[in-house]
Order: sequence, then C-alpha cells, then structure tokens
Amino acid sequence: MRRSSVVVLVVLLFLAGGCYATVPQERASPFLSCAEWIDSNGDGKVNPEECSTRSYYPVYRNICFMGEIDRPFGTQISWTLLAPDGTVIDQGGATHFRDNRVPADIRVYRHTYAVRDLLEQAGPGLWRMEWFAGNDKLGESTAKLVW
Repeated sequence: MRRSSVVVLVVLLFLAGGCYATVPQERASPFLSCAEWIDSNGDGKVNPEECSTRSYYPVYRNICFMGEIDRPFGTQISWTLLAPDGTVIDQGGATHFRDNRVPADIRVYRHTYAVRDLLEQAGPGLWRMEWFAGNDKLGESTAKLVW
C-alpha cells in the first residue's frame, strides 16, 4: 500500500507540473547577424535555415544585422550600430507596424552594410547592433568583421 501511495503522489505531482507547463510564456525575440536573409517560405519570420550565418565576415561580404521584434503596434523601435571601440556608426528608428504576412505583433527589422565600408570607418573586431523598444534594450546582434 505504501508503494501505491507514492506512485499516486508522483502521478499527481506530474499532472500538476503539466498544468503549469501549459501556461503560455512570452516569446523571446531573436537577434542575429548573417550574410543575407531570404524569406524562402514567405512567412515574414526568421528561420535558421534562411540565414547564411558565419563565424566572421570578410571584407568582400555584406553583413546583415537582424532583429525579430515582438512588441505592440505603435511602439517606437530603434537601433544603434557600434564599432568595436564603442563608437556609434549608425542609428535610426521606426514605429512598429504590422506585417500582414505574420500573425501577432512580430516584425523583422534588418540593416545591411558592406563590410568594407564598416572596416574603413572603424576597423576589424566585434561589431554590435543594439535594439531598443522605447528606452528598453531588447537585445543585440553581433558580428566579427575582418580584413
């Protein structure tokens, strides 16, 4: 009898844990860098197989900094491109709007640069694109650029 009580208790704990696991959780917004992104399935979302990512980006390539952002429409989205020494190279902003191909409030933002232009401005190293919603930093995309 004692063993069956333990089994029942374990089953009840498992079921209770399962109930908690079904509670929806907020979706994380991915941030990445790649040589290019081709939305091959037309869903407006970033899928790993659609990005040609690299461990580093040489002078003859382009670099695309991307952020898949999930925020309410009308939110002010901004970005800042930082050189390896922290110098601001580029920045901008936009009002978050609906992409009709994608359900919910998700939208992909991307900025493409010629690696040669960035290297001529501030040299090789780890470059960062920081992404913001209002004053809140959402994340960053990084890329190692080399000559």
